[in-house]
Amino acid sequence: MFTKSYFKKRAVCGFDKWAQNYSEIAKSKIERRGYSYEILAKKILRLNSNNNCNMIEIGTGTGILGKEIKKISKKINLYGADISLNMLKECEKSNIYNFLVRSDASELPFRESSFDMLYSTFMLHSSYSISETLKEFERITKNGSVIVIADLMIKNNQHNFISKIKQLFHSIIHEKGALSHYVSPTQFEMLLDKTNLDIISSEMLGEDIRYRHYIYYLKNNKDCNSDENYNIEFQCPKCHDQFDITIAKENKEYICEKCGEIINYIGGVLNAYHE
Repeated sequence: MFTKSYFKKRAVCGFDKWAQNYSEIAKSKIERRGYSYEILAKKILRLNSNNNCNMIEIGTGTGILGKEIKKISKKINLYGADISLNMLKECEKSNIYNFLVRSDASELPFRESSFDMLYSTFMLHSSYSISETLKEFERITKNGSVIVIADLMIKNNQHNFISKIKQLFHSIIHEKGALSHYVSPTQFEMLLDKTNLDIISSEMLGEDIRYRHYIYYLKNNKDCNSDENYNIEFQCPKCHDQFDITIAKENKEYICEKCGEIINYIGGVLNAYHE
């Protein structure tokens, strides 16, 4: 229905506009359902026993959830990625993330098997391709790692044309013009079947309002022989050629020798987004 480029532009524009008052709106939305970001953080960390792990949040927003995560696990190395530069600028003010990256969730600038744990909340429906994004989550996390995904999901019977039109207007109105791909739990689990991400458990969060909030606990069961990185390594999001992050930091810019992609620093954020 929409090209990937157009879908991404709408997401960037919508979330950049939303950044200024996103925190208060997001908090009120989940509080109306009877839970909070503090409760969500505890649920996300339920299966994490390593307080010194390398953890990444995909779709940081303004860092509301990251703050709650760090309150509970102060020693974790927390990385963050979001498609919106304005959201990341708000995150930077909190000074809780070890590193912030502007990137599309399906084209992350990290080498394979970099992270011990990944979580993503209320972001997946904003992906152009949920399937590609899940495969990227699998790629950048280690074998055996836990991945936690919470998102808005439709009911299993809401797949007809009229429902899809309503969903389109819902995202345009409530997400500042950003487009969305809402799926049901059944559809989501069918997408997971095409990955090496196995479901540990799942549950509904809060009250049952029009779009249900679900949380899924997944385990990455990819090839056990894959290389496990103990340091976070970076790669060009376009051609996947590895680059030295210290050079990018010192020069405020890195030009990929292989494809010419420009990766630069804007403030304290690594800008690895490309259209």
